[in-house]
Amino acid sequence: MYKIFCAIIFFYVLVMDQYTKVLAIQRLSIGRSETVVDGLFNLTLLYNPGAAFGLFSNLSENTRYIALTAVTIIAFVVIFRLAVKEMKGDAASLLALSAIFGGAVGNLVDRFRYGAVVDFLDFYVGTYHWPSFNIADSAISIGVTVVIIRMIFGVQPEEETGD
Repeated sequence: MYKIFCAIIFFYVLVMDQYTKVLAIQRLSIGRSETVVDGLFNLTLLYNPGAAFGLFSNLSENTRYIALTAVTIIAFVVIFRLAVKEMKGDAASLLALSAIFGGAVGNLVDRFRYGAVVDFLDFYVGTYHWPSFNIADSAISIGVTVVIIRMIFGVQPEEETGD
């Protein structure tokens, strides 16, 4: 039964990520912040040519493309291996991997559509701003956290129920 939930999580993350990015593109001006919660949270449309938190953004376009393509392929292989071998039968980990995969696909779609990832969530305290991010980045971060916790604490996989 949890395989259905995995598919739902994957599609939900992907659809919500793309939907919110389209809304951000339609309603926000690049680089101009719209205050949501004063002193804490803005909506600020940015196009990130690099990876999470701006990694690789200072590389040349060709080098960045090669690096990001390699990282994406490696990430997909790791997600697939974890899902098929290491975490088979562990529903929570498989749901987390589904969120990671949905987020990764969402950001990959951006790279093909816009040549960069659309970021618009801007949290800050005082003058310190957390790097802007999006729904896909959130799903990836939460999913990775769940997988790491499950690996550290050695949670035993549940028995598969033949669905």
